[in-house]
Amino acid sequence: MAFATGHLNDIQGVQGGELLKESQSVILTANSFQNNLRAGRFARWNTTTNQLQNLNGTNSSLNLAGVVTRDLGAAIEDGDQYKTASRKSVNYIRSGLAVVDVLSTVTPSFLGTVYALSYGNDNDGLATTSAANSVKTNAIFIRETRAGAWIILLTPSTVSKEISDVTALATMSFNGTTVANVNASLTAVYTAVRTAVNAIIAAGGK
Repeated sequence: MAFATGHLNDIQGVQGGELLKESQSVILTANSFQNNLRAGRFARWNTTTNQLQNLNGTNSSLNLAGVVTRDLGAAIEDGDQYKTASRKSVNYIRSGLAVVDVLSTVTPSFLGTVYALSYGNDNDGLATTSAANSVKTNAIFIRETRAGAWIILLTPSTVSKEISDVTALATMSFNGTTVANVNASLTAVYTAVRTAVNAIIAAGGK
């Protein structure tokens, strides 16, 4: 149908915590989360309490969980902060395209590395461009959606972990036997079997 009037103002840009291409993203649910958890920011997983929490400057053995998302079906009760008294769970994006809030004093660049602020102040969890007072994420900046918000491409942290684990296998030892020893033994067995098969063939299959 036609409308007598149109929208004359700019439509509001997408803010932090929004998902893009949801079907291609890994979205997880936390049934236990810190009160006042900030949407649109990076959060950490506390392995001791099994709880999703805001970054807070404690960066030793940090388990970066991902970006806390906004609820598609309901507004957040207090700005960008989820309340435990009114919600049973929250979602966070582990990998894929998402919009994250960015520190107001920085200007990200396309394909630049994303860092998450963790300094123990109100800026914790915001994306930034510097390693100072922050932790490195497995994300890159794509483009700005509005002032203070950028689309990022977040890849699973397990990817880099698995690569490092595979690399570490070469130096691991199991009861004194290394992976290199196992490879050498398998090569020796393969060589012996191949030599025996060739000998049988040379003897006419007998």
